[in-house]
Amino acid sequence: MIEKPKSEISGALRHLAEERLASTGAESSPPPVDANLARLVHELQVHQMELELQNEELIAARAELEAHAEQFTEHYDFAPVGYLSVDVDGNIQQLNLLAARMLGKERTRLLGVRFQTFVKGSDEQVIQDFITQTFLDEMAVPCEVEFLPAGKSPITVRLTGALSPNGRACRMAATDITVRTQAETAMRLSEQQFRSIVEHSPTAMYLYQHREDGELIMIEANPAAEREIGIEHRSLIGKTIEAAFPKLAGSDTLKIFKAVAKGDLRTQSFVMSYDDEQITGHFEVHAFAIGPGILVVAFQNIKDRVETEARLLKVHAELESRVLRRTAQLQGRTIQLRALAAELTMAEERERRRIASLIHDNLQQMLVAALMNLRILKSNPAAESELEDLSRIETILSDSIETTRSLTVEISPPVLHQCGLAAAFHWLHYWLLEKYGLDVAMNADEGMDPSPNISVTLFHCVRELLFNTVKHSGVKAASVSMSQPVQKMLKIEVSDQGVGFDPDVVRAREGTAGGFGLFNIRERIELLGGRMESRSAPGCGSTFTLWVPMRAALPATERPTLGGISEVQAQFEQATLPGIDLESPPAVGHLQGKVRLVVADDHSDFREGLVRMLQMESDFEVVGQAADGHEALHLAYQLNPDFIIMDINMPQMNGIEATTAIRKNLRAVKVLGLSTHTDEQHRISMIRAGAIDLLHKNCSPALLIATLREPWIESS
Repeated sequence: MIEKPKSEISGALRHLAEERLASTGAESSPPPVDANLARLVHELQVHQMELELQNEELIAARAELEAHAEQFTEHYDFAPVGYLSVDVDGNIQQLNLLAARMLGKERTRLLGVRFQTFVKGSDEQVIQDFITQTFLDEMAVPCEVEFLPAGKSPITVRLTGALSPNGRACRMAATDITVRTQAETAMRLSEQQFRSIVEHSPTAMYLYQHREDGELIMIEANPAAEREIGIEHRSLIGKTIEAAFPKLAGSDTLKIFKAVAKGDLRTQSFVMSYDDEQITGHFEVHAFAIGPGILVVAFQNIKDRVETEARLLKVHAELESRVLRRTAQLQGRTIQLRALAAELTMAEERERRRIASLIHDNLQQMLVAALMNLRILKSNPAAESELEDLSRIETILSDSIETTRSLTVEISPPVLHQCGLAAAFHWLHYWLLEKYGLDVAMNADEGMDPSPNISVTLFHCVRELLFNTVKHSGVKAASVSMSQPVQKMLKIEVSDQGVGFDPDVVRAREGTAGGFGLFNIRERIELLGGRMESRSAPGCGSTFTLWVPMRAALPATERPTLGGISEVQAQFEQATLPGIDLESPPAVGHLQGKVRLVVADDHSDFREGLVRMLQMESDFEVVGQAADGHEALHLAYQLNPDFIIMDINMPQMNGIEATTAIRKNLRAVKVLGLSTHTDEQHRISMIRAGAIDLLHKNCSPALLIATLREPWIESS
């Protein structure tokens, strides 16, 4: 700042005094007569005004000085550096708050205390020399000492000092460098450890210094690098990376190294190839920085590993090719196995049906025919004793017929093949309830019509699971549901609330003695391309879920049909029956008062016995006999009878199919079913096809004749 001359200051002050005097109006009083006296009075007034201005300036300066002093004190007390002053003997004269905290006591309790008291013993002489040098030279060399604050951990402090202007105090500035010192110590230890690790590491390592001109200079290498490369590292120290390894000049690898050294990239790992007169191989490289501008390149020659991996890839490709071929073969075998399993299932079912058919078509029909003829004889007995004998024979035959019927049903339920899977499940409900007292809640949609081998397998699997419920669950109720939640997939769930079981224990026992039941079911379902899931726990009931496709591959041989009602209707909408005009059936005259009948049954003995019985009635006339459904359909068009007594189980076309076709085109012809299979599902299927009812072949002649004479028949 440039000081103004005193004359200039006084001139400015007088000017200000003149202006203030003029503004106060002091000169408005009458001037003295004497001009000299007047000038003297004016000068005195101006001088007085100057004194007032100077006094105001002094007051303002004092206020500013006090504010600055307060601000200085605040800065001094709350400075981030500890300040303290000591005399020549080292006694503390003054210190700020941070210095007091460094020494571990209140500021007021530190005044007059010897400073060396708070310094580590080995540093007391350092402090004494520092104070002495300050009083001698006015500026001591900075030093680092340890403070021992009361009740706290030691701290490392850097001291700088200067002599006070009056020469009576050594002023010190104390900076806490504990963290920095610890970091430097740790860094030195880390560097020593790192160098020890590098020196003894089996991994090859080069250390480079990144210079300001952008070059990477090799400064160190470990023994592993010499072994890996085969070049003594002493010949490479001090060289640039391009000079040591010319192939890296201008490469992306070199750019990566420099970016990592500058801190632009973090640790980089990659595989590179190198090939020159001295070095050849594939190297796995890790580049990382350990300090400002210090780059470590760790590397390992993996030439052998790369070649091994290449051979392994080749072997893997060959194995993959073999696996694909074997998989294709396995898939083909699986398809064949599934087809064979389906054929086995159908062969088993055909054998069941063959045995059942032998019982039904021969033994059972002969028994029924014998019973019918016996009843004819019984209607005209020669003597009372003969009537009793005939009654006993009738009872024996009836029991035999019932036994053969039950055996036929158990071997191969006809409802499964004639009415479909859903109807078979409903039949199973009644059969289990009657035979074992197991009440099964059935929820099966008849609209779902899986392929024959699927239906047969599912029926037997569900029946087996329900047998398990009877034997092991300890309850008298279960449930079965059949649905199609996924397209082309059928879901059947069998569950009960019985004692349950441990699935792991049961699964471990599968395929061993006592464990073939579930194992057999699981295998049969999986061979169809499905799966079985089981959920159970002791005391928590059991649930078995079967997932199977709606259609499964069958061998290109026989493909049997189960004959559901909807399928039968579709067949007859497209059927062509030779010799029959479906549009114009012939009209046949009726004998007065006679009910004209056609009897359709494939067993001749039973058919002829039934005809003999019917012809004994004066109001009945048998106008035709048929051995299968096709013949019954022909006779219906040719003879236009009042009634066709229709057996269900017949070759070529069964009774349900024939009834469907007849009732579709000849509404006036009535059909009465007569069969050894009169369970609820057969009865429902026959009535749905158009029959008025289904009676058992073993029913009394009176019931059969009464049904044919029902009065509603005339108006139906």
